[in-house]
Amino acid sequence: MAIKILHTAQGTKYDLAGISVDLKRKTGVLIRQSRKKSDKNHYEGRLRQEMMVSVAIEIRGDEDNSNILLYDEGAGISGTKGYDERPKLSELYIDIANDLVGSLVIARADRLFRDEHFRNVSMFIDLAEKKKLKVIVPGNTVYDFVIKKDVQAFRKEMQDAYNYLSTQILYLTETRQQ
Repeated sequence: MAIKILHTAQGTKYDLAGISVDLKRKTGVLIRQSRKKSDKNHYEGRLRQEMMVSVAIEIRGDEDNSNILLYDEGAGISGTKGYDERPKLSELYIDIANDLVGSLVIARADRLFRDEHFRNVSMFIDLAEKKKLKVIVPGNTVYDFVIKKDVQAFRKEMQDAYNYLSTQILYLTETRQQ
């Protein structure tokens, strides 16, 4: 019987200096894993995403999670699905539109979308610009949607997220089948 040694991401420290969020609105945390049973088979990814709650608390300077809203889509939810197929993403969108959420913390930007035709991405960017949303990817970047170069960088990141599916994953799948 193989034993898998697990190191939790609890000890991971991100440089959060200089990140400010709107404290009048709540901070959302979105969790999603593409494959069914990934929460068990790839639980290190799940743990890293769950850790984003404590990162969000730290960014806000809060003592607890009372200002954090968790949008947990679980495992088996593809980023290629639209708002109508992802209830938690739809709920997040509505909460942003209603000025309940002013910032979003995610482990990786591709947790939001892997949208081939950019329909969902475009809707999200339009709303994020109007609502002055910040999307924070700890250890990577902060997308401030009032800054045009951040909007452009986000668009590129979303394009790269889809391209990963259409190139790398397709290649791996074809190789496995061969």
